[in-house]
Amino acid sequence: MRAVVHLQRVLDGRLPDDARAHELLARTGATDRDSLVVWLCAANQTAYAPLAPTVFEFRDHPFARKLLAKAGSKIELFVAALDPAGELPVAFCGGLAAPFEPLSAGSARVPARAACRFGCGRTRTGAARGLVPRGGRASALE
Repeated sequence: MRAVVHLQRVLDGRLPDDARAHELLARTGATDRDSLVVWLCAANQTAYAPLAPTVFEFRDHPFARKLLAKAGSKIELFVAALDPAGELPVAFCGGLAAPFEPLSAGSARVPARAACRFGCGRTRTGAARGLVPRGGRASALE
């Protein structure tokens, strides 16, 4: 959703036009500010999903860089909240797991883990595989 904020600011003249805005506009199917408003009124999470990869594709863009840094920090907070002692392995699963790896694996919190897996397939079974200690027994979920 935050990616569209940048697009709205470009379309109403608050920010300069750029390639990222053109890509976002193309993915929404909108052609101008008014048609973007129509898209926004009808958009649900399924409509927003195709916009997420643009944040990674344009990771050097200042807006995208800020979004990704914030997301990486939130991942670290989640990991710390789930395992304050930092003793359990961590599995990052789902479609955005692999793109987030560079943001999380190099953090102060995540590399200390005995096992850290990224992009391990389906969320439930992938997480179970990621939580099996190296050389350990398989999970009941597999």
